Amino acid sequence: MTHLPMTRDLQPLTKFNDRRETAIEAAWHRIAVAVTNPDLIAVAAFCAIGLGITINVLLHHPDAGLTIEQLGLFP
Repeated sequence: MTHLPMTRDLQPLTKFNDRRETAIEAAWHRIAVAVTNPDLIAVAAFCAIGLGITINVLLHHPDAGLTIEQLGLFP
């Protein structure tokens, strides 16, 4: 089996526009990329659903603290 010789050609440089990206623009770009990450959106949605369920249970059972105290679960 023969192998082709490996060549190391230089990659062409990409032309940038005249305006350089400032540190603030780079920071906003990183924030935008992080916020639009699908994994972050899924975790945030899961946490929001859990918080909504917790608040719903607390509002429907306002005397849960008294019940726990009467049962003596947490002395």
